[in-house]
This record gives sequence, C-alpha cells and structure tokens, in this order.
Amino acid sequence: MGHVPQPDGLKSAAFASLSRLMETGRTWVKLSAPYLRSKTGAPGYADVGVVAATLIGRYPQQMLWGSDWPHPTLAANQKPDDAALLDVLLQWAPDDITRQLILRENPVKLYGF
Repeated sequence: MGHVPQPDGLKSAAFASLSRLMETGRTWVKLSAPYLRSKTGAPGYADVGVVAATLIGRYPQQMLWGSDWPHPTLAANQKPDDAALLDVLLQWAPDDITRQLILRENPVKLYGF
C-alpha cells in the first residue's frame, strides 16, 4: 500500500507521491499487510484503512488484494488472523462490484490469467 506512514497518512509526502504514480494509470497497489504501518493496530487498522479506502475510491481498477501470508516480516507469535484481514478489506471496499475488481478482475488483467 505504498508504505504510507502513519499518523500522517493522506497528508504525507508518501501518499502524494503514490497518488501521482496512480494517476499515470500504469501503477498497481497491492492491498496487504496493514499491520506494517498501522499505529492503531488490529482488528480494524483504522489509520491505514483511511489510506486504503481512499486509494480504492480513487483507483479501484488498479487495486489488488494480497494476504501477505505467511507474513514473513512478523514473528510466529505475532501473525495476524488471515480471515480477519480479509474482513478488513470488506470494510475498505464495501460494495460487491469493487470487491470483484480487487479480488478477481484486476489480477486477471494484470497477470493475464
């Protein structure tokens, strides 16, 4: 998700740079590992969720889902619940059409499945 720092989020230089890249139409964002930058943490990762929901709202056809399983950057006792992470995506992308893009149509287009 561009590793947009928190708590600056949408006001950060990283988000501005990511937005400029997205506007070219040649950049894709993998929605995964919200725990990497979140300061608010699980279960909702509300701070990172604002960034994700904004990206999804602006560029739904350039978003992909990634579980980041098996979460290689985390210690064994810190691994998140993957089902709970998918539930977070349902909050970020509340409508079925957008979810279909993120979970199916966009990967098909990007990877040529």
